Amino acid sequence: MVEGSNLPVIEAREILERIERGEPVIYEHVAIAGDIDLSRFDDARFLARASFSTATFLAVVSFASAHFQEDALFDGTAFMKTADCSAASFQKEITFAGASCPFKTRS
Repeated sequence: MVEGSNLPVIEAREILERIERGEPVIYEHVAIAGDIDLSRFDDARFLARASFSTATFLAVVSFASAHFQEDALFDGTAFMKTADCSAASFQKEITFAGASCPFKTRS
């Protein structure tokens, strides 16, 4: 459990091991401990709906060059550091309604 929360903790390496074995990665209402670095793979492909709604990213997150085949949902997501979606492709809907981030917009 995460301190101050009732969320079960999943180790990042467990997720990476599932990806390496070609298994689906589906979790809901969990905290992930550790870094999930997909850069060692040829590309990151989200073949089904990817929902990060109400997630909190405590560290820098990068979806650079990721491919989202279905909806990508970031509604209510809190980005505590920077997020990079450069060169990412989104084939369906992408939403950030109610997301919070420390980004500055250009005037």
